[in-house]
Amino acid sequence: MGASLEKCGRQSRFMDGRGVEAPSELNDSVPRLRKQKSSTYRSQYINTKELRVCAATWNVGGKLPPDDLDIDEWLGVNEPADIYVLG
Repeated sequence: MGASLEKCGRQSRFMDGRGVEAPSELNDSVPRLRKQKSSTYRSQYINTKELRVCAATWNVGGKLPPDDLDIDEWLGVNEPADIYVLG
């Protein structure tokens, strides 16, 4: 096997253009910069909205709902939810 193999070098992303390790202050600021950029992108692409969710069940243990169940009262329709999950 006469072919010579060259090693692929790995370079730190914290090296400056001369191949010298960047000062530690820069290394320490990378997570902060990453978080700052992440927050910027998050605000551009994610819309948040407060939702009210009502999750309820009447058949715990296989029981039927009571005959006098007032469904409006049970679901709290005076302050309606945005999403209802019933089981």
